[in-house]
Amino acid sequence: MSIIAKSQSLIRPLKDNLTKRLPSTYVLTDSLDSQGARLLISADATPATGEQVVAIRIRGQDQQFQDVIGNAQRTYSPMVAQVIEEASSISGVSLITLANRIKIDWELARLGCKQERYLNTNGTVPALSQFAADGSVSSSNFNQEISDLYWPLSGQ
Repeated sequence: MSIIAKSQSLIRPLKDNLTKRLPSTYVLTDSLDSQGARLLISADATPATGEQVVAIRIRGQDQQFQDVIGNAQRTYSPMVAQVIEEASSISGVSLITLANRIKIDWELARLGCKQERYLNTNGTVPALSQFAADGSVSSSNFNQEISDLYWPLSGQ
């Protein structure tokens, strides 16, 4: 199974479950880029600064090792959920309300993905365009990483 197909198979139930959990006015839009499936969660149809907006991309975990012929290792690996939120006027705190953050975090945790959390500065709306083609996240500050404590360190 390709990494793209695996990311799509994870984003579909995420979108479906969040549609049921979040208020009915929220708009969830999914799409795809070269690294994986993406989901934009917005309090309404037109995301703006100061609103509850979250951008999520699920992509493959970078591998540390090479295969037997020297290429990058392609394995059925753990996935990474990259999550971008807008910071409030309080440094390091997201604009997402605690009630909605818990719902999003619960569904992400159920996927078993490593999470990379990013915070945009106050006044910068999270956007799917911040997910770069090389797998990185642009124009955003890395906030925290959440992963399983028992992941192996090697691909062996």
